[in-house]
Amino acid sequence: MIAIEVPGELAEALAAEGLTAGRFGARGQVGQVLVEGFASAATVISLFQGPETFVNLARLLKESAGRKRRDEVKVSVKGPNVKIEFVVTQESDVKVIAKFLKDALIGELKTPSSGSR
Repeated sequence: MIAIEVPGELAEALAAEGLTAGRFGARGQVGQVLVEGFASAATVISLFQGPETFVNLARLLKESAGRKRRDEVKVSVKGPNVKIEFVVTQESDVKVIAKFLKDALIGELKTPSSGSR
């Protein structure tokens, strides 16, 4: 499991799909998924790392694009080694979104150090 901070609305959707082990106070390293336009307060959840978890999270983000008269949502993901930002639309590929989320949140992506090429 990984600890991530997400908008409350997204935390509820993830919990409804059985992808979380509940909410808990932040201890240690916590990843972060920010979604522009979500009005609910952020909460820290314990997210299972099953094979479909990141695909389901990506699907929920894609479903939020198009709601509330939006064609897209801007997503910012902060993991242990990197912070990435991307836009999700109705045309976005769920598997590509899932890969971005997984790589950032579990540390597969790394921000290049200064001087590296």
